[in-house]
Amino acid sequence: MARHARRCDSTALKGGLRGSPAATVVVPQPGGAGAASTLPSRCGERVTWQDGARQMTDTAWEPLRDLPRGTAGLERAARALRQASSRHTSVYLYGLEGETLVLRAFEGRPTDHTRIRVGEGVCGRAVASGGSQLVADVAGDPDYISCSLETRSECVVLIRRDGRVVGQIDIDSDVPDAFTPEDVIGLEKAADLLAPLL
Repeated sequence: MARHARRCDSTALKGGLRGSPAATVVVPQPGGAGAASTLPSRCGERVTWQDGARQMTDTAWEPLRDLPRGTAGLERAARALRQASSRHTSVYLYGLEGETLVLRAFEGRPTDHTRIRVGEGVCGRAVASGGSQLVADVAGDPDYISCSLETRSECVVLIRRDGRVVGQIDIDSDVPDAFTPEDVIGLEKAADLLAPLL
């Protein structure tokens, strides 16, 4: 894990993410898909991964079910993910080929970053660390690779199949500090639905 990243646990969340404009949080994967471990919220309440994920799946992620394999399915998925929140300015879906992330579909602003090596940028760091990434302020993250001057925050969630990373969801926002650990919980469920497409 990069030294400027903080683990998403009770210590990292105690003061809240919103007060830390340059905070990058690495969100560990809890005991596998459907695990019922807990994550402290910023308000001090406890949210179970399973309960939070089920809520997101039942509402926002219904369009991700039964998508066709290939480009058409991934394009529909990117569109659905972008439409899930007004904070989602651009959504990029990457597949992992060896040690390189390859852009498979996007919705929103185009990007020149169609291939990203593992370990490079926030996207490559997510694969190298094995955890989702929340970047509250991209200007404060030395690993950030700019797609747009308007982007203020970023969330990257890994897509796994049979325990292996096969790709990722990368969401940019023009809103500073747009993403929460609770968003990651829901996006991990979206990632589970996208795994068969990669």
